[in-house]
Amino acid sequence: MTQLFSSAILSLALLGGAEAAQTPPPDPEVAKAIEEAHTTTWSDATQVVIAAHVPGPAMWKLTRGASTLWVLGVLEQTPKDLTWDNRRLRRILKEANVLILPGATTVSDAAFRQWDLDSRYHLGDTLSQHISLGIQYRLEQRLEAEHMDGTRFSAGLNFVKAARAGANLHVAVRDSHHILAYQIVKDVQALPEAASLLSVTPYTVSDDYLGEGLLHLSRAGDDACLDDYLSDIDWDLNVLPAAAHAWATGDIATLQKNYRAPPGLVCNLLVPQWKQDYETYNIDATAKALSDELQISGKAVALVPMGDLLRKGGVLDRLQAQGVEITSPPSDDMGSPPQLPEPKTQP
Repeated sequence: MTQLFSSAILSLALLGGAEAAQTPPPDPEVAKAIEEAHTTTWSDATQVVIAAHVPGPAMWKLTRGASTLWVLGVLEQTPKDLTWDNRRLRRILKEANVLILPGATTVSDAAFRQWDLDSRYHLGDTLSQHISLGIQYRLEQRLEAEHMDGTRFSAGLNFVKAARAGANLHVAVRDSHHILAYQIVKDVQALPEAASLLSVTPYTVSDDYLGEGLLHLSRAGDDACLDDYLSDIDWDLNVLPAAAHAWATGDIATLQKNYRAPPGLVCNLLVPQWKQDYETYNIDATAKALSDELQISGKAVALVPMGDLLRKGGVLDRLQAQGVEITSPPSDDMGSPPQLPEPKTQP
């Protein structure tokens, strides 16, 4: 067993296992963040693609006047070996003028250096002193399952604060299991039909303040943040393959059932201002960019993260409230599949 939290695990064993570990009293703010992060109410607009039964990933056709905008909901993470039928999308891209991409967040070099410095404990202080025994035990189990126990990487986790430990471990496990971030967006951008299109990003917002907020969480907040990253890893390994397959086949009902919010959401929701910024940019700014494009005659394609697109009060709901017509037929020029000749019978 790794020695990362050896004294803590010994204490835990003496108490009779993980179930006996003492946990801090419930924190209403933390409980609210956890519930909000992992309770998704879906828009009624999802029904149009469930009823359409079109092969391949689900797409929504938005129409206002002479303007048409096709929207592809994308997953933030996918297995490396995921394949999907992009023929419908390629047909649509051939007639489009604009490709709207997901918004971007940035971190300045100065903020990154500050994060690197401040997210490390001072000499004599360790992560195990700031999280509950139950979370320590769960972290230990994950490190052993990934065969990271005793490595320099796992030892280093004990000297960084909870949010950084969770993020670092999530990336390490994701990379080890060949899980890719925003690969769908990269795949679409690499299509020949997308190369000549004007690319538009609805927003770019600085997350410089986020790092500082993550390093000043309460004890309960630290526990919830790291615990949520561990749950993200469990979901990546056990559920993501089925969710990605459902996305690739347009099975929205199964995708919604298996959906999990992007990694680290509980941590971010505990930082003051972050939720307001998320609504302002990820939802408001994206909806506005799509609405503005629908004022222009012609065709366009937009890639929007699935949760932002389909949740109640999300991007589709806001556009529908503006009178935008939302359907999901086959692409305009898809046509009927070619009819194969009947096989000849032997005389």
